[in-house]
Amino acid sequence: MKSEKLVFSREDLSRMLKECIKDLKDSGVKMIDLSHFLRCLGETKNEKIFLAIFPAIGSFASEILRFRQLTLLPMIPANIKSRITANLESAIKGGQEALQELHKVLCEEDDINYEKLIDILAKLHQHDFALAAEWSRITRSRGRGERAGAE
Repeated sequence: MKSEKLVFSREDLSRMLKECIKDLKDSGVKMIDLSHFLRCLGETKNEKIFLAIFPAIGSFASEILRFRQLTLLPMIPANIKSRITANLESAIKGGQEALQELHKVLCEEDDINYEKLIDILAKLHQHDFALAAEWSRITRSRGRGERAGAE
């Protein structure tokens, strides 16, 4: 094996993105792994595209994991839990769509469409910020001595 040979192929990236899309429904951990890997690859190979992508993927995945834990807490009232679940499901669906678009841009097209790429990263950030805002709203209300998420 030659030392110049690329350690990571388009097919590898394709496989990882497809795994992330599936994993997002129940976990989101594979997105964290992908984010870390892209950062390392970007630094090692000086591939700026990976350095631009990894923060959006990692941040979105972190919010999914953090927000998912709220759906597991038994003390959350049913009406709040249903709102939390709806927000989580919306973010998961949006994240899966963004990852599918990212797959097209990075793995199927010959040249990277940077405008599309920016739109995809913005989509991930929008869902990330929406979950963070809801988390903040719920935890702030708990700090005031009110029930979780109560207005």
